[in-house]
Formats: sequence, structure tokens, C-alpha cells
Amino acid sequence: GQCVLGDGGMTDAGDGGMTDAGDGGMTDAGDGGMTDAGDGGITCKPDFNNDNGQCVPCKWTLFPTTNQVNVRAIWGASASDIWAVGNGGAIVRWDGVKWTTISGIPQVDLYSVAGSGPRNAWAVGDGGVILNWDGSTWAQTSPARVSTKGQLRGVWVGSLTSAWAVASNGAILFLEGADWKPLSGSEVAGASALFGVWGLGDIANSAWVVGANGSVSLVTPMTRLFPNIKPDSAAPTYALRSVWGSSPNVAWAVADNGQVLKLSISDGTLNVEPFNRDAAGRALNSVWGSSSDNIWAVGASSAIIRWDGKTWTSIAITTGLDLNSVWGSSANDVWTVGTSGDDMYSKFYRWQCIP
Repeated sequence: GQCVLGDGGMTDAGDGGMTDAGDGGMTDAGDGGMTDAGDGGITCKPDFNNDNGQCVPCKWTLFPTTNQVNVRAIWGASASDIWAVGNGGAIVRWDGVKWTTISGIPQVDLYSVAGSGPRNAWAVGDGGVILNWDGSTWAQTSPARVSTKGQLRGVWVGSLTSAWAVASNGAILFLEGADWKPLSGSEVAGASALFGVWGLGDIANSAWVVGANGSVSLVTPMTRLFPNIKPDSAAPTYALRSVWGSSPNVAWAVADNGQVLKLSISDGTLNVEPFNRDAAGRALNSVWGSSSDNIWAVGASSAIIRWDGKTWTSIAITTGLDLNSVWGSSANDVWTVGTSGDDMYSKFYRWQCIP
């Protein structure tokens, strides 16, 4: 049998089709089934049949691994060079065939990993620990060069000389040469905990920063251009856990109450737009996209939602998963990782499409 995506539309499979929710609503994609097109399609492989025997062009599949790690974050330089970091200094690497555990890492919890290429990656975590990958080894940056001793919860890397990190005590760090330096005024009493950061990649080295109480800031190494902007006059009680930018002027942030925010800059004005919310109110922990019309967000209770440029759609996956992170090398090759039930070790799921 063959299945076909045609000119971009999805053929309704009855109990697994996709419906249009209009202007930004969320719809349920069910099990993602598609009907057989009969001709002109791509040959369906057994792994791409759903529980109803229908051919699906893309699907999430559990990737078996023997690595006993609890992963918090995932990032890669390519489809065959991916890093995942987590509790107790866990670092594992995907080489295109298997995941391998890296030894000799300080035994502290690592919360985030990012890089700009195969020879430049950073991982951050408890106690202000910062680790750097130079293509051959992971080395620890001296704590004396880091202002915060709290939890570094997020990191973004644009190049060898451009990177940002944020902490649970409100500290914001930026890379200058070989040194990490604190953004002036970012460590103040009562500051909101920060969890996510995304660089714009512009000349000013600007970055989006998000955190507790719905806080959103746009920062440069010199100042906060838009400090602690909120989506409404009352301080939200939710925490923004992750942010990803689809362009220099547009980014998406996700919250622990299932809220999705669209962040944008227009004529020098920062706009924070509550755009969507998970129907079940499940916490969203991570967001990533390959383009402005292909964005994924994952979270607790098997939450996986996808933006196609018009609609956020819920994608069904195995129940009972608490997903911590999502990253992909392309629209057709995406990883998410999390834990399930009483199993303390992470499970890796991969979104792939029929080649």
C-alpha cells in the first residue's frame, strides 16, 4: 500500500484526521492516520502503520536505549551528533546509531545544553556549573568566573563568542571572550527565577529571557531593553519554562499551565500575546521549531503539540510520559525525551517521516 501527502493537505482518515481550528485554536490529531492514496504516493513501511493499520507519513517512535540516565535537555549539531544532559552530571551522545554515556562529568544536575556547532557546546546546571565542549572533551569553567551559585536553568549559544545563560535566582550571564559575565542588575533580591533564553543573533547580541510569574525580557550585554513585560496588567501565576525564536522579531514561549505566548517586536514595541493553551492545562516544558510553520512543544502527561503556521494541534503519543525537552535536526527528524511512571530513567522518542 502507498500513502501520499499530496500538495500539503491531509486526507481525512476518519478517526485520525486533522481538522482546522480556525485562528490559533488547538485540535486533536488523534493517531495521525491517513488513507491510502492508491497511486503517486510513497511506499509505506511497516513501522509507519498506526494501531489501525493505516499508513502514516510521520510518527513518534520509542527509541530503545540501555543508558540509565534522567535527561533534562537535548540539543544537537546535526542529525548524527546530538547531546542530552541531566541529573547527576549525566551526558549522553547520539552518533547516528546509538546513544553513548560520557564519563568523567562532575556529578551535579545539568538543566540545559546548547551549541553552535560540533566543536562548540555548553551545558549548565546546579551551583552555577558551566561545562564547555570543544570537540574533544567537556571542561568545567571555573566557578569563580561565574557570578551566580544558584541553578543555571537555560543556555543559548550563537557562536564561539555569543552565548547567554539564565539562573533560578534571576541572574543573567553572557559570554564575552572566554569569560561569562553577569548582566548588570540581574541579581537583585526578589528577582523572578529565570528558566529559558533565546538569542536573536543580531548585531546587538540581544536575547529573549523568560521565567517565573510570566516574566518576559529582551536583553543585551548592556541592559534590559524591555524588562519584565507581562501579557496583562496582573502578574500571571504561571512560569514560562522555555522560549524559541522563529525569526529575529518573533519568538514563542511555553508555560507550566499549558499557556503558549507569541512574542514579537514591531516598531520598537514588544508585544506579548497569549496565543493558545493546552486544552487539558498540561505543563509545557520545552519548545523548538525548524521554521515558523513547524514548531513543537512538549510537557507533562504526554503533552505534545505542534504549530503548522495556522493551528496548534495535539499529537497523541504513549500515555504517562513527562517530557522535558524537544529538539530536531529538521522538520522530519525530531527528538523528545522524558520519564514514565515509576521508571526513573529517561525514554527517547523520535519523530521520523517515510524517506
